[in-house]
Amino acid sequence: ALFFLTVRHAVLPNVERYRSEIVAAATQGLGMRIEVEAIRADWRGLRPHIELNDLRVYDAQNHEALRIPSVTAVISLRSLLVRELRLQSLQVDGLHLQVRRDAQGRIMVAGIVLENTAADHGSLTDWVLAQREFRVSNAEIEWVDELRRAPALRLRDLNFRMTNAGDVHTMGLVARPPPALGSVLDVRAQLRGESLTTPDAWDGQFFVELGDTD
Repeated sequence: ALFFLTVRHAVLPNVERYRSEIVAAATQGLGMRIEVEAIRADWRGLRPHIELNDLRVYDAQNHEALRIPSVTAVISLRSLLVRELRLQSLQVDGLHLQVRRDAQGRIMVAGIVLENTAADHGSLTDWVLAQREFRVSNAEIEWVDELRRAPALRLRDLNFRMTNAGDVHTMGLVARPPPALGSVLDVRAQLRGESLTTPDAWDGQFFVELGDTD
């Protein structure tokens, strides 16, 4: 009871005072410099609710690799039991992201080079799969393929939702491709698996709908 009273009445109302410490912890955990314009917090029932405004992530060359206008997280009380951050929900609004494959075949997301094996990112992907819900709203993703020398492909008005319940993962994505390619892209999936470091152990189903597609 003392813990909840302290968090509710002393910590969360003054969370902006701890912004530098929160950003420093996130920077250390991600291994990349992070900046946040403002942090606000309140309660959703018994769960802490935190909103980050104007989140920016910088690459190894200190260039702005990613900028998100709004990130909202509802923290799960399971965090106390497992002693690591667990989220009831994470919502990202207004994301603009570039995914690029260079002439050497390397994949870069927001300027960050991804390695070829899932094992290199196992701890991050396993943490993502352990969270209850992820939402991305009003996003735009651009795919640039320098290896194929293809025109850039932009998906606008993209909305994505993923829910995780143990080893069952349900996903849905709706986006609008360029008019020359089609009117709508709708992807749904229900998958079962524990870790992306062991992809052979996964199974599930994908459903794809393409409207008026060339």
